[in-house]
Amino acid sequence: NIEGLASMSAGTNHHHHQCITSDLTGSHGHSHNPVAPKPAAAPIFPPSLRVAPPPKWQTFAFASVAATIASPFTNPFAVAKTQLQVQKGTGSNLKYTGMVDFMRKAAASDGGLATLQRGLAPVMIREGIRNLFRIGLYQPVLGQIHDPDDGPAPVYKRMIAGAASGACGAVACNPFEIVRIRVQAQALETAAGAASPLGPRGMSSLIFQNEGMRGFYKAGMASVALGMVCTSVNLTSYTLLHEMSVHKFNMKDGPIVDSTCALASGFLATLAMNPVDVTRTRLMTQPSPPIYRNGFDAVKQIFLSEGPSAFMKGFFPSFCRVGPHFVLTFLLLEQMRRFARKYNEERGQRAYLTSLFEAIDADKSGEIDRGELEQALLEADPLRDGAKAKEETDFIFSVADQDGSGEIDLDEFVRAAKSESPDHPPLVTLLRGQQLLATFRSIDLDGNGTIDEDELLAALRAMRDAPGSHASKRQVDEFERSLRMDVHKIMTEVDEDGDRTIDFGEFARAYDKMGELEEHRLFEQAVKGP
Repeated sequence: NIEGLASMSAGTNHHHHQCITSDLTGSHGHSHNPVAPKPAAAPIFPPSLRVAPPPKWQTFAFASVAATIASPFTNPFAVAKTQLQVQKGTGSNLKYTGMVDFMRKAAASDGGLATLQRGLAPVMIREGIRNLFRIGLYQPVLGQIHDPDDGPAPVYKRMIAGAASGACGAVACNPFEIVRIRVQAQALETAAGAASPLGPRGMSSLIFQNEGMRGFYKAGMASVALGMVCTSVNLTSYTLLHEMSVHKFNMKDGPIVDSTCALASGFLATLAMNPVDVTRTRLMTQPSPPIYRNGFDAVKQIFLSEGPSAFMKGFFPSFCRVGPHFVLTFLLLEQMRRFARKYNEERGQRAYLTSLFEAIDADKSGEIDRGELEQALLEADPLRDGAKAKEETDFIFSVADQDGSGEIDLDEFVRAAKSESPDHPPLVTLLRGQQLLATFRSIDLDGNGTIDEDELLAALRAMRDAPGSHASKRQVDEFERSLRMDVHKIMTEVDEDGDRTIDFGEFARAYDKMGELEEHRLFEQAVKGP
């Protein structure tokens, strides 16, 4: 077999970038009249189209923007949750019996429905800052502790990455969280002659006057614990459920999967963090002198005075906030990611086609004439004769030359090349041939038109993971021995004339030999991309 050739060609493109040239390539047929001289100059276009990974700022910005936009829709539930969590006592001693009772009384209060949007400004700022770190840092942290080449990350690594990014988000947004909770915890009704409830600015001033800057980091450890629990459970469950839905159950990657997985992860996160949330809320809203010395003392006193059920106070409104908030956040986030991916793919595709256009445009006039296209077709296939090249040139011009000028400009070329119509086989053949030629030339390091054993060896060595600096001499020798064995195998099967080199004709025919073998699939992946 010629597995070595497939591996060798794959190695020329081994940079962990996504390739998306499947819409530019297709089946390839050959005329059996050998002509075509070997091209002398290396092309200026790449062996395969590479889509650059999204810029790092997108990872952070998309997470921040998505969470900020979702905030106004779920803030009323945050107000209800806070009011239910700060009330002390049990049974008939409670001011509000539940979320519905609070909503009803809030609507009937002096502030009316506007009461349900208390603290919206600090909430939006908090969500923007928190998710900038909470979601934005998750993948970078996970990438530091797990190599994607090893397969999907295990649960414990996802939990670690979530805990780390959640802790960073909690520290960054704690001042806004303090203001938000204090504003939302104020009584709905005020006594006659008493001051009206404070807004975010007034509450910030009051905290600074009474407690100084330390007041903005009150219950900081509880906030960090909450951030770690929430993010580790939320992002671990969301990513696992999303991967299972798409890859195991073959569901279409889209809004339905996004929202379902987000809602399920929101429920699990709420269940895990509610006890910590109750404790933190009590710490942040306690008067001076404080009732609780620290978080552990708060847990003890709440448990002894109100029982274990107190730690689940506000669970329903909390889930009503967290669940929809996660759904909206991840819906927006995934849609922004998909839009950015499509945009990057289209930019990469046009850049690739532009470089191909410029390679064919020999006189650099900005337009491809018939002679230049014929020459490109001949260069791309050693088995194509002049008559066949002229016939295919006529066909490509009939498809691409929309204005009938007798020349093809860049926009016409791009439009025709991006067409997926099966009625354009000569154009598909041109693109596939030029790409195969570029792959060949990327291995032909000295540019003499043939690939020798040393160049094959260099291509294989560049592709494979060499033994590390701590490897033994035996491991290094075994690595080199396997490389040379594969070079010998490739030369034996591909070098038809026995001159110990591979010319482009042999290279192209070797590709066709793989048509009925599994290696064909590997070669397609190397040339076209996955």
